[in-house]
Amino acid sequence: ELVSGVGTSVGKFEPLGAAATCNADMSNIVAVYPAIAAVVDKTAKTLSFTINNDWNKTDAGKEKLTACNIRSWNGDSPVAFTNNDIKVSYHVNGTTNNANFKFRQLGTWCVFSFDFTADETIRKESLQSIEVSTTEGDVQISGTQRVDLTDPNKPVLVSKTSGLTDADKTVAWTFNAASSMTTAFTRSMLLFPGMENKQMKITAQTNMHTFVFYAKPSVKLEAGTVLKFPIGLGQNFNTKISNTDNPLDYAMAYTSVEKELYPFYYYGNANCYLIAGAGQNSCTVDVTRHKASPYYEKSTAEATEATRAAYAKVIWYETAMGAPSINGQGTAATITGNSFTVTLADATKYGNALIGVYASQASDTPLWSYHIWHPDVANMEAALLTYDNTYSGTYKVMPLALGANKIPVLGETGTNGEYTSLFYMWGRKDPLGRTATVGGTAFVPVNGESSPTYFRTGAQVRNLKDCLLDPIAESKEPYWNEAESKFVLEVNGISIDRYMIEYTIAHPTQMFNPQTLSTTSWTIAANYYLWGNPQGYNYPKMGATYKSVFDPCPTGYRVAPADLWSNFGKMNPDNPSSMIANSNGTFNRGYAYYYDSGNTKTDVYPTQGYRSAAGNSIVSTSIAYYMSSAPTGAGATSFYRLRFDSSSVNIFHAFSDTVNGFHVRCVKEQ
Repeated sequence: ELVSGVGTSVGKFEPLGAAATCNADMSNIVAVYPAIAAVVDKTAKTLSFTINNDWNKTDAGKEKLTACNIRSWNGDSPVAFTNNDIKVSYHVNGTTNNANFKFRQLGTWCVFSFDFTADETIRKESLQSIEVSTTEGDVQISGTQRVDLTDPNKPVLVSKTSGLTDADKTVAWTFNAASSMTTAFTRSMLLFPGMENKQMKITAQTNMHTFVFYAKPSVKLEAGTVLKFPIGLGQNFNTKISNTDNPLDYAMAYTSVEKELYPFYYYGNANCYLIAGAGQNSCTVDVTRHKASPYYEKSTAEATEATRAAYAKVIWYETAMGAPSINGQGTAATITGNSFTVTLADATKYGNALIGVYASQASDTPLWSYHIWHPDVANMEAALLTYDNTYSGTYKVMPLALGANKIPVLGETGTNGEYTSLFYMWGRKDPLGRTATVGGTAFVPVNGESSPTYFRTGAQVRNLKDCLLDPIAESKEPYWNEAESKFVLEVNGISIDRYMIEYTIAHPTQMFNPQTLSTTSWTIAANYYLWGNPQGYNYPKMGATYKSVFDPCPTGYRVAPADLWSNFGKMNPDNPSSMIANSNGTFNRGYAYYYDSGNTKTDVYPTQGYRSAAGNSIVSTSIAYYMSSAPTGAGATSFYRLRFDSSSVNIFHAFSDTVNGFHVRCVKEQ
């Protein structure tokens, strides 16, 4: 084990386990690094190495990693440097208890860099796997190779020359989470002298394409050097060949095949219908079938091949508002055409409801669902606030959070949950309620529905693993492998995040608890396209965003970008505590912040805590969390939000716990 000198040319090693001893004659002593890759046959006096090996693939490999005290820097990489860098000593001196070795590296590190950032379409995709193989002659890049120690000053790695299997000629990576292609993506492996001008085949699988690159290393592969291998469409690989061409005729060429993707259908042009003010009492809900892009972008054409929405049912409503009616026929009705009408029980009473559409009256599984929002705001357009001091431009912002019934005012006492907004899980379109009762405002499930999951105790919240073991339909397979206690990322072309997305559509009232699973995301594999801002980060570009099919905001609005709160550095000095009074003393506390560049206008944000998936309870009610649409970086598994309490404001607060429910502010689309 290397105990000192890491990263330098001189290191001190100590034996693992019992102390090593050797004869006084040290001429036949050979030191090797790393120990995990070495195979020593003392009887035959031979030494060999297992090269480019994924030691995490088998139990024996895992045991050897532990025995050699090696911890891979990246679980996705089967050829981590610490596992596969091969060095053999060519000189030894010192004593039997303190020997000094000089090492010779036997391989060339080949760094593959996949750079598709020049192509606007391809860089939206996510990388799922890479495979490198040899296509001509008997060239070994994996498996076990012998070390020729005939010349003690020049050890040589000797590959097989016959009887090679596909495993001997292939090195593969698969990724635990899809990896972003918005920046260059790299992976490294060892190559060895003798591969010059021998063709390699590099297969890269994305969520939309299969790219195959054919290349011949033209430089000499010298042991101990690093070979940079950039791969880019239209750059160094600028020749596209067809499947009928012979790739051996080309030095740097590629093929590209678009995958036949499992289609995704959505219904209507909005997920939330805003019925603002006392003078309005109805809305028309569009249920036209559409096919979304792989990035959940909207389309205009009707997808007649999708199941038609034939029936609508109220799933739940708030008693303060009363039960809305569908097509004037009560809380359930047949849909004719591509729309239906929702009418409020009393236009002077405010609240929320959720309505689902179904393939038939007998169906219990909604095809889609819609949030009906009736706040006490006479004219939402007139009430919008102008945030003009952000990185990406000026935004018109709703003065209350999504699902709240009234615009919060400093010093005013809120009753019946007027300022309390609904909770959302990042990336989902459906609201997860407030509490079972807020100031007397209860949620009522109807049409034979059981009480929505988010009104129950924590023990009844669905576990993510249970969802994977509960297929949406018999034709689809779950994605939890019980025997191996791991996720299967893709079965029959349906990815694990896609499965979970479809599960939430079929179960719009459920929260999820990760429990013992190693994830805090309800999609399990990160999917940062859900709210239409995959490249926003903390410096969003308006042109790179779009209103996705899952955006929970009403028509004409979308979830706020990450930089909306970029000038929220201090509270209103005229109201340092900025407390919103409340009759029940639990919710609707909040603070006022400057939102304009002149620091003259303030906006009020209530502190409402968050809904915990672990216990299905509202926690941290003295803290506020308002989500943005943006991930924190390329390939990120976390997202940005505004977080504040009485002592601090964090305008770019990263979070990955998307199984929990937080709040949403909507901005005007531009």
